[in-house]
Amino acid sequence: MSEFISRGRVQGISLKAVRAFVESARLGSFKASAEWLNVTPSAVSHQVKALEDYLGVLLFHRGIREVKLTPQGQRFAEKAMEGLRIIDQATTEVLVSSKLLVSSWE
Repeated sequence: MSEFISRGRVQGISLKAVRAFVESARLGSFKASAEWLNVTPSAVSHQVKALEDYLGVLLFHRGIREVKLTPQGQRFAEKAMEGLRIIDQATTEVLVSSKLLVSSWE
């Protein structure tokens, strides 16, 4: 497994960039995504651009106050959201089980 995951990257993709992309896809705006993530809109834009460069596809059509997913962006968003949900679920399960273990030792 360690061959695929190294320093916050899965096969070379920044998980921070994926998160910025997913939130932008969900909210339809880099500004709203930035507010949600507590970063600047410029940071979100740069993360998404880096992800697009890495993938070699345009993920969003950019407007003045909104962004719209391209067909490739829609497919990637669905899978990326699913992946982040799995990570969130796994994290919750570990946290719950570790708290159960700690309470059983007391």
